[in-house]
Amino acid sequence: MRPEDAVTIVIRAAGERTVEACRAAVLAQGMPAGNIVIVREAPFSRAMRVGFQAGIDAGRPWTFCIDADVILRPGAIAVMLAHALRQPSNVFEIQALALDKITITLREVGNHFFRTAHLARVIAEIPEEGTALRPESAAQYAMVRKGYPFHFVPYVLGLHDFGQFNRDIFRKSFTHAQKHLHLLPDLIPKMRARARQDADFDIALQGIAEGLKATEDVRIDIRYPLFRQRFDALELPEKDAAADAEFADVDAILDRWAQADDLVVRRLPMSARAAMDLGPDARFDRWSRLRWTLQQRRAELRAGMVPVYAVAAGLEQCGIRLKRAVQKR
Repeated sequence: MRPEDAVTIVIRAAGERTVEACRAAVLAQGMPAGNIVIVREAPFSRAMRVGFQAGIDAGRPWTFCIDADVILRPGAIAVMLAHALRQPSNVFEIQALALDKITITLREVGNHFFRTAHLARVIAEIPEEGTALRPESAAQYAMVRKGYPFHFVPYVLGLHDFGQFNRDIFRKSFTHAQKHLHLLPDLIPKMRARARQDADFDIALQGIAEGLKATEDVRIDIRYPLFRQRFDALELPEKDAAADAEFADVDAILDRWAQADDLVVRRLPMSARAAMDLGPDARFDRWSRLRWTLQQRRAELRAGMVPVYAVAAGLEQCGIRLKRAVQKR
């Protein structure tokens, strides 16, 4: 099955500096322009509904929703389709990693590859605006509770939040101060170190500072007036329009970032370099996870201790599963 026959690309845009770069990266993978739908809606919960409906209306088996601040690496659409085709029919979504600049993390962000046949169900699970800080996650876990799991793909498919307008970096960092408060003690020192060479991190730090001071409930809505009020009050500068050359070689940007010793990897028990080198056929299950973990730990443990670590890790997982089973009763 060819991506151009099977996949509708929904780009969710809210004035990002990289909208055209996002679209160009999709076209460069051989996708026809007619397969691409750009959704410009706010708030985010409405963008979700409109984007999902666009996928349903297009009638292709799969709908790949990406945010306009994501730049795909070459071949990413074909890789995601190949993984999707291997999943059971009740799996409603697969999601891969992206290199998230602002949080300095390889994490699941900005990409959702849906089985179109289940999108009507997902729409029904989107919470009412203002009732959830993370409406997409709320809908995902509602689907899981009803027997429709999602699947993690061990693949880095591109960039997230590179080259954005300062107002958007500020806004997202503002919300990070409320969504990801537990991560800030580790993240802020890394941002400070990087701010010396990269002004994006200076803007991000100011967004976090304003988010921590806010007493209002914050929504993921670009129109929310507090974001613009605080950005304007600080008289922060703004970037010019994006240049084509900024994102001409996504793989080169990934390779450069893979060398960073402060880059965090979510979900995968391996270094950033190893994660970015994973091929399109890499699988993620309990056995591959254990194998990757042992390979990573081999260099850290004394000789002969790897089997002991493996047994301890197995007992730990058994304990976690037993606790979950007891809590469900």
